[in-house]
Amino acid sequence: MAQIRQLVKVNSLKEARDRACQLVLQYPIEAQIHADLGGIMCEMGDYDSAEVHASVAVLLEPGSYMMRHFRAMCSEKRQDFPAARNDYSAMALQSNQMHEKVAAHKV
Repeated sequence: MAQIRQLVKVNSLKEARDRACQLVLQYPIEAQIHADLGGIMCEMGDYDSAEVHASVAVLLEPGSYMMRHFRAMCSEKRQDFPAARNDYSAMALQSNQMHEKVAAHKV
């Protein structure tokens, strides 16, 4: 993944996408790989594909705040504001639950 991130840094998006696609085929249940591929697709302006990979990442790691945030951003890029709102609402609920757990441990 470090090599793919380096390709993104130097704006070799097509090569980064191709390598990330290979990794998705090798490791189809790795959420971070889907999220990284989605990020590349987003950089390339393919928001539909980006959201698909973000959705797979959320399915694989439903508790991941960052995966859900990425999917919400993809929805916004596609101007699917109801979908983005759903993810942002879920993130707010998750954040509140985390704060409640922390507060309960302080007592």
